[in-house]
Amino acid sequence: MIRYVIDASVLVKLVVPEDNSDTMQALAALHRAGTIRLLAPDFALTECANVLGRYARRTGTPQEDMQEALQILCQLGLEEVGHRSNEEEAP
Repeated sequence: MIRYVIDASVLVKLVVPEDNSDTMQALAALHRAGTIRLLAPDFALTECANVLGRYARRTGTPQEDMQEALQILCQLGLEEVGHRSNEEEAP
């Protein structure tokens, strides 16, 4: 199975309309279907919460909408990758 490592800048495209949001929608659909696996650093959802909070303040979007958006990201079922695990494998 193909695995993709994505970060917060890609994840927020699932819930905030931006360039390439359609690509993230397609990746999420494939992930949910079990065709691919999406992996993210273990701190990615925390970063998403920060980005969504800033987006809400900048655009006037209600915080409740951003909380729902974060919930969607949390329910995606990402496989978390520890940011330290790669250091141990480095030469």
